[in-house]
Amino acid sequence: MERRIKKELEDIEKSPIEGCHASLLKPDDLYHWKADISGPPNSPYEGGVFILKIDLPKEYPLKPPICRFVTKIFHPNVNDKGGICLDILNRQWSPVLNIGKLLISITSFLTEPNTDHSLRPELALLYNNNREKYNLTAKQWTEKYAMVHKNKNIDNKEKNIENLSNNNFIENNDNQNNNIMGKNDNK
Repeated sequence: MERRIKKELEDIEKSPIEGCHASLLKPDDLYHWKADISGPPNSPYEGGVFILKIDLPKEYPLKPPICRFVTKIFHPNVNDKGGICLDILNRQWSPVLNIGKLLISITSFLTEPNTDHSLRPELALLYNNNREKYNLTAKQWTEKYAMVHKNKNIDNKEKNIENLSNNNFIENNDNQNNNIMGKNDNK
């Protein structure tokens, strides 16, 4: 299994995937990866860089990777802890798939959410019924959490690595995300 993982890492390094980068979280640990995905052009995520943590089970590639967003994102298929609902991370996984194909699928689902299998039904409803408001809010979250020039945490590589290791989101310490959704926990 380790030979397969090393080969995938070499392939990604030799032939990078447009808009994506993946590497080991720690140089001596093949089973824990970090990745970043650039928000696709002409989407509310454009200009953002979204960091992911990818954990490979010991049975990989027979079992799918465990993948989650570390960067907060406004998306119906990503829960509030960064968990991702994507068919190839569950029942549609096949050993012929790999980390590169997973990153391509995640990039694709940024522009094509599956609202029938949403982890956040309120966002699926907003996406289906008021795309303009959905796109505006997704863009605001992208600017707040995923843009280098607007988010000091993205620039702080050491903190990002610590957040990946500790399974934390990268976020600012205010309640703007609740205010965007019309919620305020400060009452």
